[in-house]
This record gives sequence, structure tokens and C-alpha cells, in this order.
Amino acid sequence: LHIHVKDARWLTEENRAEYRWPGEGQGRVPDILKDAMTRGYQGAFSIEPHMVAVFHEPGKTTSEDALKKNYIEYGKVLREMVEDGTRQA
Repeated sequence: LHIHVKDARWLTEENRAEYRWPGEGQGRVPDILKDAMTRGYQGAFSIEPHMVAVFHEPGKTTSEDALKKNYIEYGKVLREMVEDGTRQA
């Protein structure tokens, strides 16, 4: 069991998603985390930033270093959200 975290906001005029840091999109990530923690969730989290690259979209490439940096930073942002209050909710 795990919570899969990915956040985005929909750009209607462009008919596409703009992927964002956890809590900065329309995915209600803080609400979901708070609810899960309130209910005693102690499982794992997985992340899928999509901010630097979307692997299932052909033709998009980026450096391995950029991908690594994005995943690390995304994980840090999520960890801070969890540590800064959602577990105490």
C-alpha cells in the first residue's frame, strides 16, 4: 500500500496539464495527506514529478542530472509537507 503523489494544474487554454510541486497544483495533495495521516496512515509514498520529463510522451528528453535533481527536490518538498504538520493532524 502506498500513496502516489503527483500534482498539476490544468491549463484549459492549452488543453494540457502543467505539473507542479506537491501542494501547488489542483490535486489537493495537502488535503489528501492530512486525511490519510488523521486516519493513521503509516505506509509509503511514491512520487512522479513529471516536471522535467514525462516518460510516456515521445520526443521529450532531458539530462539524467536534471531528472535526478527534480526527483530529489520533489521528495524534499513532500517530506517537508508531511513533517510540517500532516502527521500531527
